[in-house]
Amino acid sequence: MPEETVITIARTLWGAARDGEALTRADALPLAPAERAIVRFATTLTLTPWEHSRDHIATLRDAGWSDRAIHDVTHVVACFNYMNRLADGLGVEMDPPRSAWADRLLGEDTRRVHHAWAAYE
Repeated sequence: MPEETVITIARTLWGAARDGEALTRADALPLAPAERAIVRFATTLTLTPWEHSRDHIATLRDAGWSDRAIHDVTHVVACFNYMNRLADGLGVEMDPPRSAWADRLLGEDTRRVHHAWAAYE
């Protein structure tokens, strides 16, 4: 997936969970149906993992994703969720190169708001 597409997805979905609009925004992304299915899967796995069922996996299979791809994306989503919760829970700050990438991905203002709580002494 091209980098600009990843940036568009991240910026579109940022804050959508708080607004209750995550899936609505995901459905509006300019993606191929198979890509939209995987974004929906990752979004719901992140926000409501307890609601996942075989139907979610069947939807991905119907969209053309292999069992290996479904397995891989599930692991990637779970690992990122774990790492983000660990970093947020402990107040881990990013090193400058990662901070620069987050600025590019989300925009500097958004990244600063998200990380402002970690600037405690």
